[in-house]
Amino acid sequence: LEIRGSGSSHGDGGYNGSGRGMSGGDAAVEAAAAAVRRSRPGSADRQHRKSGQLTSVVMDMAVVGDGSGGVNTTQAGAAAPKIEELRTEDLEGLPPLENPERALQKALEKLRGEDWAAQFDAINQLRRLVNSCGDGGPHDASSTLSAQLHPTLLLLKEFADSLRSTLSKNAVICFKELFVKMGPKMEAHLDVVVPLLIKKSSESNGFIGTEADRSIQAMVGAVSDSRSIGVLVTCASHRNPTARAKAALHLSRCIETIGYARVLESRDLERIVPLFSSLLSEGLPETRAAAKQMASNLLREARRSDDGDRLERLLQRHLAEPAYRRLRESVDRSSGSDLGNGFGGLE
Repeated sequence: LEIRGSGSSHGDGGYNGSGRGMSGGDAAVEAAAAAVRRSRPGSADRQHRKSGQLTSVVMDMAVVGDGSGGVNTTQAGAAAPKIEELRTEDLEGLPPLENPERALQKALEKLRGEDWAAQFDAINQLRRLVNSCGDGGPHDASSTLSAQLHPTLLLLKEFADSLRSTLSKNAVICFKELFVKMGPKMEAHLDVVVPLLIKKSSESNGFIGTEADRSIQAMVGAVSDSRSIGVLVTCASHRNPTARAKAALHLSRCIETIGYARVLESRDLERIVPLFSSLLSEGLPETRAAAKQMASNLLREARRSDDGDRLERLLQRHLAEPAYRRLRESVDRSSGSDLGNGFGGLE
């Protein structure tokens, strides 16, 4: 909030800078400022003290003295932009962008700018381009996006990790739609995108975390089994224990989606089993539960198959004897448990 007086600081409507001895005009200015703050509950009202002076800061609005004790209330800048969220299902009802190449360049220029509302709109433009990929029509943006995929993902990554939640959520949703539409073309960029999605899924902001979970699930369905397992195995060694828990849960769901029998026959098994030793001894119960789910279900599937010796050898090699014995006893006692909507919930 900017408070200015047109006269001096001694009774003609000016602000005396010390916070003391305000004139009638000053009092009117302060009263108007308070009214603005009450009428705009979403505005930030921060009090800063520096060198004995009190500065009141209220975002977006300015209250200006008119020199006679009157007060005019005006916008300090342009009108607050209208931000409208775009759902994935809404994209189908929108017409395709006429010139995908030009639309992409404009979107990237906006993303590199400073106006966050323009950046939000640019992400929506990207989402419209992504939605047109693969339709085979004259406005298909597949080749255009493929040529600029890496720099586009790097920019989106910055916004997905933004402290401004609206930008973060929109970028995370765009990642999900990119996995769905671009499919295997995203494989080369998993190391850029997935660790960030694991981080966002483990944070306290529920609606962003939910979208991050959905994006990771879309990744599992879009890329090869080996690539999805590989990047989640890497994320399971994240330095943050909450992120490790999320990575373990997504890895468990990934293996379930692929199928335990296929995993047992693949080389990826030799990347998964070494994780069990650390995950089964994690501090968070959610991490231990996810690791136990993976190991138990793989062991059950191996017992049903003709060749289960490979898994047994890997478990004996990578697990301490007490841990291996407890795992076998657990499988003997039960038929498995579903993680359901466990840690953070996966839909």
